[in-house]
Amino acid sequence: MRPVGRSFRVLFFLLAVGCVKARPPGTVELPRRDVTLVFQVEVASIPQGSKELTLWVPVPRDERVQVLRSVGSDSPNAEVVADLRGNPALRIVVDGPAAAASAQVTVAISRVEERGAGELKSHPVGLIDFTKEDRPEQWLADGPNVVDARVREIAADLYRDAAGDEEKARAAFEYGLAHTQRGDCADVHALFVGLLRAGGVPVRSRVGFPLPPGPGEGKVDGYRCWAEWWSKERGWLPVDLSEAWKHPEKREYLFGNLDADRVGVSLGSDVRFPGQAGPALHDFVYPYAELDGVPAQVTTRVTWEEKR
Repeated sequence: MRPVGRSFRVLFFLLAVGCVKARPPGTVELPRRDVTLVFQVEVASIPQGSKELTLWVPVPRDERVQVLRSVGSDSPNAEVVADLRGNPALRIVVDGPAAAASAQVTVAISRVEERGAGELKSHPVGLIDFTKEDRPEQWLADGPNVVDARVREIAADLYRDAAGDEEKARAAFEYGLAHTQRGDCADVHALFVGLLRAGGVPVRSRVGFPLPPGPGEGKVDGYRCWAEWWSKERGWLPVDLSEAWKHPEKREYLFGNLDADRVGVSLGSDVRFPGQAGPALHDFVYPYAELDGVPAQVTTRVTWEEKR
């Protein structure tokens, strides 16, 4: 991060081990996006005498269907940190900030279509095996903001005849679609998460950015939510209720599969990073700043580019 009017340049690279592998014979090459995101961030109206400005800028996760190619910043005081669930961020610290400060962070990722967990082992992008670090049981917590008495009541009725976790997930998916009238993607998937946790099935929320189809460039408008539930037989399986509601013809596909037209940023809620003094973040898709330990207003513009 730099005070306005000054310029610094430093570049960080996070290269995935085995990032690119040859495609094994007979492997179906899944749709793939190779995208660069640029975060342009500004904190304005900084009071005179402020001692320290700290900014956390989202870094897309390196995971099964998404490889983080690189992270670049124009700040000399930046480092990659992560919360307890492995959500990464670029933390930028400015001592004695001027009246306004800005930063630019550039990330490059490759993402592929997700066709259920079982089909990813021979994927041509080259995968990071994160399953050893994954503890599905941590995604069973049912705090008051996730599962309440009403959600438990609905779940008990919904799962009365369910024979297993997959039938519970299907029932929660269909219930969410049937009762989606208003609310954004976060609301819709919060219901799905609450219902499955009430039924004893590990499930977690996801948030990221949508990508227009095909190569090009432009401003990223808004964010996108989805969820993943844990199958003992097949691992984490994705669902996207919002897209299934908007596109009924994709209903079956979006129960267990996801298109590549998105960037996954953070996982779960109640995100808290090392050195963060303010309250935990409900989710983390846009930059967060603190001025002398107090949350500060941030203006962010996110753009994307995919060369033809």
